[in-house]
Formats: sequence, structure tokens, C-alpha cells
Amino acid sequence: MFLTIDWIHLLTLIAINCVAALGYYVTLSSGQLSIGHGALLALGGYCAGVATLNADLPAIFYLAAGFIAAAVPGYLLALVTLRLRDLYFAVATFGFGGALVELIGHMDVFNGHFGLGGIAMFTSLPLALGVLAVTTLVVWRWDHSLNYQLAAVTRLDQEVALVLGVDVRQLRRATFALGAGIVGVAGALYAGSTTIVTPRDGSFEVSLSLLLMVVIGGTRSWRGPVLGAVIWTLLPELLRFASTWRLVLFGAVAILLMAIRPEGIVGRALPACRPSNWPREQSQALSRNR
Repeated sequence: MFLTIDWIHLLTLIAINCVAALGYYVTLSSGQLSIGHGALLALGGYCAGVATLNADLPAIFYLAAGFIAAAVPGYLLALVTLRLRDLYFAVATFGFGGALVELIGHMDVFNGHFGLGGIAMFTSLPLALGVLAVTTLVVWRWDHSLNYQLAAVTRLDQEVALVLGVDVRQLRRATFALGAGIVGVAGALYAGSTTIVTPRDGSFEVSLSLLLMVVIGGTRSWRGPVLGAVIWTLLPELLRFASTWRLVLFGAVAILLMAIRPEGIVGRALPACRPSNWPREQSQALSRNR
């Protein structure tokens, strides 16, 4: 069984999914449950693919194209949906994702519903691992920053965050744009590894997969999305011996993991530190919402 697996391709896919999951984790850290990140991933792949067809450039430029292509509409979407929360926000992002995928399917520059083919294969395993290392470092720094604490308070109780003087609107815009940009980079890597991108790569199933990677791994630490992406990508391959039953077994394992660890495999409490310029009563409010 193990000899039949293309490990180079599988490890590359794992690295790409880890990057995408880390991007979704950044957006989710401020309480924004998005179901449109799959469309942003596809958009990043499409724009990187168009760039490869029009210019022979180093891979960093294609990755930058994917980041910008996803971060800009992500920021604009967050700007438009600032007043929405929870399920209403999720429904809005679901509608955005569906509309974006449909728009891509009608654009000649992206070859419509047939998908964009002929993309240069610029993604290699070392490149994917290198991008994952840089992304992990960025998200690790985010995880240990004051902004993460503010985002965590915003996720738990937005009213408390406002009382503490947190600029919730700016924080939500920034986390959504940064998370979307990282997902766009994953889309560029994916396009460079498969040489083709289709509207299906931005479907609801892709957005749901990103959500489940983070939820299964854990939503309170950068380690959670990485572990969740590894499990989500590797487990179906390891269950190939079960043939037609492998997806059933995969679903059963996912349900078992969520039953045992509903908060995700990797947990984390909100750090106890606080900004030095916060009054004592504000730090007490922060502690009560940990």
C-alpha cells in the first residue's frame, strides 16, 4: 500500500494544505467564521496561473500575485460585512464565495468553466516546505503578539473588546485580509503543482475542508491547523486499503476525534499577559473572559 503512494506529491499537498489552514486560522482567530475562503484560494491560483502564462518570472512573484489577489477582495468583504456576526457573517461569506466562483466561471481571462490549463509547474516540495516555514513563522509571531490577545477577546465577546478599547473593525479587516492572502498563496502553490485550476477548486467543499482542518486540529494555537491539515490530507491516503469504505472510515475517525476533543486536538488558554497601559479593571475584564 505504502509503495503505491506518490510521497513527493502527497507531502507537497500536505504542505499546501497546512499553509491554507494557517491562513484560515488567522481569520478565524478574531471570530470570523468564513465559508468563502475556498473561492479566495481558487482566485489566488487563477491569478498566479495567469501570471505564469504571461511572464517567465521567479516563483516569488507568482506567490505574491496569489497573496494580493486574495487579500484585496478579502479586505473589501470584511469592510462590507463589519456589522454582521456569527451565522449571518458565515452566510454572507458563503454567498460571496458562490458569487466569486460563478464570476470566475464567466471570465474569458480565466477560460471560463473549462478551467485555466497550461500553468507552469513552479511548485516543488522544497518550495512548498519553504513557504510553509515562512507562513508558520509569521503565524507563530501573530500567535504570541498582543494583537492575537485582542483578537481572542473579540472572538469571545465583542462588547468586552469594545469596552477595552479594541478597534474591532480594524482588527477584523486586518485578520480577514491577512488570512485570505495566506490562503491565496496556498492557491498559487496548488496551481503551480497541478498546472490547472478550475472553478471547482473554489467550491463550498473546499471552504468546508479548510474549516474542518482548523476545527479538528484546534482553533486556539497555530499547531492546531497544521496538525489538522496533516490528518485531513494523510488519513484518506492511509485508508486506501479500505477501498470504497475509506471515506466512511475517515468520517468515523473525524467524528471520534471531535467527540473526544470538541475544542480540537491542540488546546490553548488565552495568555495571561496584558498591555502595560491598560487599567487594572480592564485587565480584570480580560481575565474573566479567558
